[in-house]
Amino acid sequence: MADEDEDRETFREWARKLVVPSPKELFDKLESLGYRGQVRARRALCLMAHRHIKRIKQYAAANQDAGHAVVGPPKLNYLMMGPTGSGKTHLVDLLFVKILKVPVFIADMTNYSQTGYHGMDVIKILKSLITVADGNRFKAECGVVCLDEFDKTAGKRSEYQDVSGYGVQRELLKMLDGARVDVPEGHDDPSFQMSTSHISFIACGAFSGFKTAVRSIHGGPNIGFLGAADKSDSEQIAAAFTEEEIDNIEHFKKFGFMPELIARFRRVVTFDPLDEQTLLAIVQSEASKHAAAEFAKDGLQLNIEPAVFSHFVHTAVKTQIGARGLQQLLAKELEPVMYDLLPVKSSTVVNVKLEEGRVRCVPESAGSGAQETELEADSLDEDSAAEVRKLSFKFLITSNRRVVAVDYELCPQASEAGSILERMEPLRVVQPVCKAKWTGAKADKLIERARKYRKIVKSDEILMTALWNNCIEDQMVQPALRGPLNDVYRDALAFDRAHGRPDPKIWRERGTEIEESVAQTDVHILTEYELEPMFFADVSAQIRFRLANEFGLILPQVETRVSHSLPPRYYEILIRGMRRGRGELRPDRLMAIGPATTQFRGDVVREPVSGQSGIWIDPDDAVRAFQAGCTVYDPPTVIAKHLEHALRQNAWLLVSREHTESLLDIVKDKCARLAEEVEKGIGARKVTSVLRELVREHVPIKDITLILDTLLSLDSNAPLSEMVERVRHVLAPIICDRLAGTDGVLHAIEAGVATQAEMSSPEAAEQAKSFFAESIAATKSVGRRPVIIAPPTTRRAIYEILSPENDGIAVLSESEVDVWLSLSAGHRIVTEKMYRKDFDGGSK
Repeated sequence: MADEDEDRETFREWARKLVVPSPKELFDKLESLGYRGQVRARRALCLMAHRHIKRIKQYAAANQDAGHAVVGPPKLNYLMMGPTGSGKTHLVDLLFVKILKVPVFIADMTNYSQTGYHGMDVIKILKSLITVADGNRFKAECGVVCLDEFDKTAGKRSEYQDVSGYGVQRELLKMLDGARVDVPEGHDDPSFQMSTSHISFIACGAFSGFKTAVRSIHGGPNIGFLGAADKSDSEQIAAAFTEEEIDNIEHFKKFGFMPELIARFRRVVTFDPLDEQTLLAIVQSEASKHAAAEFAKDGLQLNIEPAVFSHFVHTAVKTQIGARGLQQLLAKELEPVMYDLLPVKSSTVVNVKLEEGRVRCVPESAGSGAQETELEADSLDEDSAAEVRKLSFKFLITSNRRVVAVDYELCPQASEAGSILERMEPLRVVQPVCKAKWTGAKADKLIERARKYRKIVKSDEILMTALWNNCIEDQMVQPALRGPLNDVYRDALAFDRAHGRPDPKIWRERGTEIEESVAQTDVHILTEYELEPMFFADVSAQIRFRLANEFGLILPQVETRVSHSLPPRYYEILIRGMRRGRGELRPDRLMAIGPATTQFRGDVVREPVSGQSGIWIDPDDAVRAFQAGCTVYDPPTVIAKHLEHALRQNAWLLVSREHTESLLDIVKDKCARLAEEVEKGIGARKVTSVLRELVREHVPIKDITLILDTLLSLDSNAPLSEMVERVRHVLAPIICDRLAGTDGVLHAIEAGVATQAEMSSPEAAEQAKSFFAESIAATKSVGRRPVIIAPPTTRRAIYEILSPENDGIAVLSESEVDVWLSLSAGHRIVTEKMYRKDFDGGSK
């Protein structure tokens, strides 16, 4: 009994720590892990996963015994139908095992039979689920069971003694229904009861021949055993299923399934055969990456030509083997060359080429490529050649220790970083493995780049600093390398500390240097301890998505980093190297906000966004605090809320020249002439300045085409302020709509008439601040965003006066409001207070 109580408490603690990502966050995470295609199926399963986790948390929070009813999302069972290799089982594995980390058992249903007959008993599925759940029955009762090859349990024509068909289905029927099942602990041990009320069952199968069964019901041709038409269907392995076929339960009955079993599945999800584009993305990102990692373990470098990928994809489509078959095709070609080369005696590159329609693997010495590159550079003198050769050798040795190898168990991202390093042209010259012969100006350019890096790389001690600085200085390399090298840096640090080298002080100094350099181009969260990476990757992706929708900004990745220079229990948010937020953090506590916090003991804290007073409470008090009316946040959520606020307030800092050029590239695809005129006339620099000023006032720049068109109508030498005001006038309907309520009413504070010169005097500025302060405070107190309407001549001046204290204050010009009012009779202005200032000492 004591063990059972301990398991129950362990389960509650585990469930409490579970994060509930939104379906969109799960979808994006799957994409980042390399899952491609199957958009509809992916969305359906992400929603199911979200509901499953939500149900677990509600069940655990309710403090109920297993098997009792829980108010929340219903128990979900899904049936997934699709061709072999279309990603069904892989999706379950990535979503529930890799991302959500819930107990999952994938059962191969071809091995199971009815209980008491030859083969594995169906009841053993539940025992296996308990094993996966670390022996904790309560965790297992909230797990996931994937019934792989489910279509193989279809019954034969007669139910008599069909122990692997209808017999298995009858056993599954009780499990899927959410009953309490007797599970034997062993041959001689007594059984115990296990509830399946909260276990989600996902059945997967190719259902070959399903279309034949459908056609036989609706009077299709049936000559002989299968008929001519049936034969063509049997050859069509990768056939897609229609809604009409899967919605009729009679079709499943004809195929060999009990209608009551199919009725236990809340949803039937179909997977389409993967198209060539999706297969190409899979083989380039996943299959080749795994193969390269295997080769790297044995000291081999793999280089696959793009034509080979296309050849594999064509073969996979032709033979209908799907994504799983891509790995088999690649392995078939690589196995002979590995057999011949192992064990590796010297650094070797294996080039995989397509010649006359056949794949060939050609090994060559790694050193030869570097020698050819150096010797073919006509302008390279002997001293320079020796310097570059030495540099290349140093990077090879150091890269093998820090970036490519280290230890694949300790450094899982290292092979990916090494692969990216090899693909990036600017860094190839500092590696002796070169895949092309460069001559003349091409070689000179690369050697010049190597010399520039040589000034940074003084010894092996600061390799990671050198790589980071390369990323910062070289905009071409920066986006691809930043994430992987961050992982490599962290893993290399852990590896060195574990092995006592180098001195941690050196790493801390190097880490500070990296923080200072990288922060100039990115958004960083610095903490004194490492945050949970998966959670923050998901949360930051959601924040970036929201702000991208709101402003039209392409925001950078948010990086988290451990900083030894922070005060204890603090974190900082850096944007472009500038501190834009700081707060307190208690990793083992929860933040509670609300008047009832006086009932609890803990450290007093101020919530960083709202400024409300709160308290860090013990997690055991969370339910009580919630019941008392408090809002309760865990530490990562505190940082996430602060991060979104900081990004929203400082988004304009992230509008860079590179960002503008990215937007212009998008415009080129739609209207090449417009983009060309902008580049020749206004220029990217001035466009960047205009966009930055717009975002600074929280004006969306999503309609970039309209903005560019407006700028082209102005004199290219016009003052920046004039350009900004003109664009605002054109965007007035969008600006005002965002500030008005759903009823079309815009509540505003009206400013009086004054000239720009009058507003620019320090005395007038101070008077204006004091005049507006009362109304701004009153507007905020009723939960509305303060909006000020000013004459066009002073709008900008008033905004600048209020900007130091600007916390969401919007300043509109009267002309902008007039445009908005003219668009609809439902648009109205309600002026809450009117200020009239004559700027000679009084107010009216």
